[in-house]
Amino acid sequence: MFKLIDDLLLRLKSRLKSFDYSLEVIKEVRSMISSLVSFTNSMAQHLTTHLAKEEDHCLPLVKKHLDVKEIHELVGSIMGKRSSQVMGQILSLAIQNLPIEERSKMIFHMKEAMLGTYFERWLDLGGWL
Repeated sequence: MFKLIDDLLLRLKSRLKSFDYSLEVIKEVRSMISSLVSFTNSMAQHLTTHLAKEEDHCLPLVKKHLDVKEIHELVGSIMGKRSSQVMGQILSLAIQNLPIEERSKMIFHMKEAMLGTYFERWLDLGGWL
């Protein structure tokens, strides 16, 4: 889906740069925009379904088989391999889509997993409180 959307965006960009505003091109651009909306909605639904499955099926297994310390170590290891730019994007996306009380819990648990690391300081410095 990402590839389809990327290809469509590149084609749309190319068409818009052509400065050809004939009726045929306008129809083509409208069709591309319509497809883009459809693909984006489809991807959002797919990702929502995927995340719901992880929360319903995977998370209970993780909680069952790992203690809190092991979970924190795992999260710390995973997050520690991401660049600050990627982490900023991930956190921004998560925060935009969580209720306020869940935002604070998410940041609290991330800080717990990153206790004593540069990532914990990065969270503080970045205002992720």
